[in-house]
Amino acid sequence: MDEKIIKNIANTNLFNGISENDTGKLLRCFKCNIKNYKNGQYIVFAGENLKEIGLIISGEISVLRENIDGSKSIMTLLKSGDTFGEVAAFNGDLTWPSSISAQSDCSILFFNPQFILNPCSSSCTFHKKLISNTIKLISNKAKILNQKVEYLSIKSIRGKISKYILSEYNKTKSLYINSSLNREELANFFNITRPSLSRELCKMRNEKIIDFNKNNFKILNLESLIQSIE
Repeated sequence: MDEKIIKNIANTNLFNGISENDTGKLLRCFKCNIKNYKNGQYIVFAGENLKEIGLIISGEISVLRENIDGSKSIMTLLKSGDTFGEVAAFNGDLTWPSSISAQSDCSILFFNPQFILNPCSSSCTFHKKLISNTIKLISNKAKILNQKVEYLSIKSIRGKISKYILSEYNKTKSLYINSSLNREELANFFNITRPSLSRELCKMRNEKIIDFNKNNFKILNLESLIQSIE
């Protein structure tokens, strides 16, 4: 495996505290495979057999909820360094609970989760660290799920928009937000219609709370945004 890829993987939360050399040993032990996907391409479909878990080497993916009427809503976005599938794999579920698609061109490392649970005969100390990191990842995802429930509990469209923009702002502390979601995807993410989203965005622009152009937002009144979700 390419040394640059190993270096990137060694810097992820799953391999935190494990050297590049030891990360390379683990990857060879795991018999990993790397797959590349184009923007919009499905990676897995809900209900498919879950045989491997994934680690995003580059790009972004979206976890989708498929509604009864055939429409799809974005449940969450995952970026380079994030993992997916481990929660279902380690709770004994043998199928993917959600569909996953590429939000941009991306590269994914796949490996059998049993390699984490069942160390090789060497019982390397860095494998124990990997198990510890996996437990932390699953705990953090449980925390994020609770935050997601809190997010979805916001009743007003303005509150949802403000929550999203503030979440992006808190990542960079920049008043300029470049969303990876287009208008339709953002509406699906909020579980609202696109016209309803557009109307509220225009109201917020008229009130000089935000300004926007396509997927780009500018925060004009940070205090008003905060008040919208209180």
